[in-house]
Amino acid sequence: VLKRPEYFGKFGKIHKVVINNSTSYAGSQGPSASAYVTYIRSEDALRAIQCVNNVVVDGRTLKASLGTTKYCSYFLKNMQCPKPDCMYLHELGDEAASFTKEEMQ
Repeated sequence: VLKRPEYFGKFGKIHKVVINNSTSYAGSQGPSASAYVTYIRSEDALRAIQCVNNVVVDGRTLKASLGTTKYCSYFLKNMQCPKPDCMYLHELGDEAASFTKEEMQ
């Protein structure tokens, strides 16, 4: 449903959507759920974030931000990844966009 043009599909071609239905997190607005939308093109993801972040729907404020991408464990072991749809990096990322855990905190 979230890939449809009336939702996140209007910002660009989506590679993957993962929904976390766990409502164990209860912020100031009460229990919430999360959706992780991965676009084919980074500029489409940025446009979606700009259009969706802090928008109020049914009295609830939506939050949107860039996620993080990790290296494929096969890549780190200098091995061929057997997963054709693997979402992790298989080459070194841009140095300017790379951070350690400590730098992110």
